[in-house]
Amino acid sequence: MAFHALGILLAATTGASANAETYRYWKTTVPEKIDIVEVAKFHVDEFCARRKASCKALTAYKLNPSKQVRKHAQLKGHPASDHCESVAGSVQILTDSKLNQANFCQFEDGSLVDSWDLFSAYQKRVKGASR
Repeated sequence: MAFHALGILLAATTGASANAETYRYWKTTVPEKIDIVEVAKFHVDEFCARRKASCKALTAYKLNPSKQVRKHAQLKGHPASDHCESVAGSVQILTDSKLNQANFCQFEDGSLVDSWDLFSAYQKRVKGASR
């Protein structure tokens, strides 16, 4: 499931803040730049950080995984990617300036969140609720 909102997202992102880390995303043969910042312990795209109240990436950890996707996802082996897909996200791999790759989860509104941040927050929420 690919979302085309990323092109709009990248066009809307105008300058990086001082603590942003720039990643590249290969949507076509030409890499696009995207700035990732930390908001409330989540690494999200800068556009999402500016519109916190309406950014799906910042609220996705509250979603419960789809049972149908969860059964299928267990066969893949990457828990953060599996969780991303189970909450209706699309896995995107971004590359930093040192060519390190990072796994991000993109939602239909174009917002991005680090898949491991999302998965960790969900696990903490679930464990806290079971106590």
